[in-house]
Amino acid sequence: MKARIIKIISNQYSVQLEDSTILEAYPTGKMRLKQRLFVGDFVLLENSEGKYGIVDVLERKNVLKRPFLANVDQAYILMSFKDPNFSFELVNRLVILIEYADVLPIIVITKADLGDDKDLKDIKEYYNQLGLDVYFSYTDGIDETLLASFKHKVSVLCGQSGVGKTSIINKFDPSLNLKTDITSKALGRGKHTTRHVELYELNEGLVADTPGFSSIDLRDIDINLLKDKISIFNKYSTCYYRDCMHINEPDCGVKKAILDNLIPKTFYDSYVEIVNMIKMGNYSFNTHRRLK
Repeated sequence: MKARIIKIISNQYSVQLEDSTILEAYPTGKMRLKQRLFVGDFVLLENSEGKYGIVDVLERKNVLKRPFLANVDQAYILMSFKDPNFSFELVNRLVILIEYADVLPIIVITKADLGDDKDLKDIKEYYNQLGLDVYFSYTDGIDETLLASFKHKVSVLCGQSGVGKTSIINKFDPSLNLKTDITSKALGRGKHTTRHVELYELNEGLVADTPGFSSIDLRDIDINLLKDKISIFNKYSTCYYRDCMHINEPDCGVKKAILDNLIPKTFYDSYVEIVNMIKMGNYSFNTHRRLK
């Protein structure tokens, strides 16, 4: 029997069958030794005396490692316009890491009512140039186009604590009543209210609300693969050298696209910074943005 893991707390696994029935299951002894299981995994179950054992995990199409989540279609990068303040640098880094995981990034600017039209337009045009969709979330009202984008997809909301990840889910489906908390003015970031990863049904899709994070680990990034994972680079990578890293090589199509203003230079700079950090053995960066 096939099912999808929708929640893991300690050794308790909640799984959803294809008819939407939710069961409690446990990994069998061999399964526990075989490999780690993630929320989002498709697994095979066996019924033994009324208890459901997980006996195998099916092949994954991708895995996000912060948070651990498998078989994801799209990742919404939520970044507040203010409190804490918007950061192109942090969003760019997240876009690069999400694309590395073969997941589609989508940008959502929360607290957009605190921004002026020009600033919001600049953000939208910047990420549209990278081929990414941008949505705005306001204190009052629901963006129906944003809600529609969840349909038939497995989605994850990622970003700092305090940017409104849980609030957006509650806004779209108040019956979920997920716990939220306020942003700390002293620290410039929100408190962690989501303690585990769980998939919730939303508009005929599934969405994961995840714990906020204070740092990102680059340890598993292969810089030789990274350049080929970034979609905007692939669009312009008519480079002379087949293995061009788009950094020091001559006749580089990506660098030409930057000179022609087809790729924002600041986005490219984020890529170069990640590559250099990995080369230097510096595998993490802080995500905190202090309030002004």
